[in-house]
Amino acid sequence: MVPPARPRLLLAALSLCFACVALDNTKLVLAVPRLAQHWGGSSAAQWIVETGLLAYGALLLVGGALVERFGSRRTLLAGLALFFGASLAAALAPSLAALLGSRALLGLGTALMTPASLAAIKQNFDAAERPRAIAIWSASFGGAAALGPLLGGFLLERWGWRAVLFSNAPFAVLAGAGIAYLAPHAPGRSLAAPMPGAPLLGLARFRGALGVILLGYLAFSGLGFVVAQYLQRERLHAPGTASLLNLPLPLSMLAGTLLAPLAMRRWGSKRALYASQALAGSGALLAALAMFHHSDLGLCAALIPFAAGSGATFANATEAALAAVPEARAGSAAAMSEASFELGGVVGIALLGALFEAPLGRVQASPLGLGASLAALAAAGTLFLALYFGLRPPPASASLKSPA
Repeated sequence: MVPPARPRLLLAALSLCFACVALDNTKLVLAVPRLAQHWGGSSAAQWIVETGLLAYGALLLVGGALVERFGSRRTLLAGLALFFGASLAAALAPSLAALLGSRALLGLGTALMTPASLAAIKQNFDAAERPRAIAIWSASFGGAAALGPLLGGFLLERWGWRAVLFSNAPFAVLAGAGIAYLAPHAPGRSLAAPMPGAPLLGLARFRGALGVILLGYLAFSGLGFVVAQYLQRERLHAPGTASLLNLPLPLSMLAGTLLAPLAMRRWGSKRALYASQALAGSGALLAALAMFHHSDLGLCAALIPFAAGSGATFANATEAALAAVPEARAGSAAAMSEASFELGGVVGIALLGALFEAPLGRVQASPLGLGASLAALAAAGTLFLALYFGLRPPPASASLKSPA
C-alpha cells in the first residue's frame, strides 16, 4: 500500500496518466479541418486522428499483459516515455507518413499507461478506498475531455496544429515525475509463471458489460466527432467558439460519471443503467433534431442529457465488468473494457465521419442529422444489450478460478 502521507498525490499522478489519453483525443478533433487543409484532404486528417486510436485499442491487451509481467510502475514510466517522444515527433513530422508513424507510437504509449494506472490503483489502495479512487480516476477522463477542446482551440487559433500535438509533452513530463517519485516499486510476474488464461468472455455479465461499453462509446465518440465538424464546417464557427459550444458534452459526461455511484446505490445497478441509457438515447435524438433545424442552442441543450446518460452508463458498465471477474483477473478485465471503449470510438468516428462527408443517395436531409440519428440507434442498441444480458451475476459453474 502507498504510504498514508501521499495517497492523494499518487492518485493525482495516476489520474493524470489517464487524462492524457482524453486530452490527446479531444484536442486533435478540433484540428481536423486544419489538418485536412495542410495534408490534402479530409481522409488524411481522419487517418491522423484514427491511427492513434487504432494502435491504442489494438495494443491494450498487450499493455495489460506487460503490467502483469513487469509491474505497473515500470510499465507506466515506459508508456509515458513513449507518449512524450511520440508527441514531439508528431509535432515536428516532415511528412504524412512520419506523422502517422508518430501517432501509432503514441497509441502504444497510451496502451501501456491506461491498464497500468488502473492496476496501480488496485495495488496501492485498500478495499475501502478503492471505489472512490477508481471513480476519481474515471472522472479525470471526463475532466480532461472538457479541457481538451478549450486547450486545442486556443493553441490552434494562435500557433496551429503542430502546437496542439506538442502540448501533450508537458503533461507527460508532469505525470512521469509524479509516478517516478510516488509510485512504490512492485514486482511483476515471473517470466516462467503462466499467464492467467481463463475465458473471461465466457461470463455473460462480463460479456454484456463490454457490449454496453462498446455500443455506448460508439454513439458518444461518433456524435462528438460529428458535432465538432458540424459547428466548424456547417455553422462556420471558429475553433475556439466551437469548443465552447461543445463544452456541455465533456462536462455533462463528467457529472454523469460522478453521480453514477449515487444512482446505483439508490436504484440498483440495473435500474440505474436503464435510466442512464434512456437519457442518452433521448439526448441523441434531440441532438439530431437540433442539427436538422440548425439550432446551436438546441444542440447544446441536447448534449447535456446525452453525455450525462453516457457517462453514467460507462461508470456502471465498467464496475459491472470488474465485479464479474475475480481479483486476479482484474488487470485483464480492465484492459478488455478499455479496448471496448476504443473499438467503439474508432468505429463511431469512422462510421459517422463517413456519413458526414457523403450524402446518402437521394436523401436530401443533412448527413449530420442522419449521423446523429445513427448515434441514437447505437444508444438504443446498448439499452437492448443491457436488457438482454441484465448484467446478471454469472452462475456458479461459469465462475473463474484464480490461478494458483
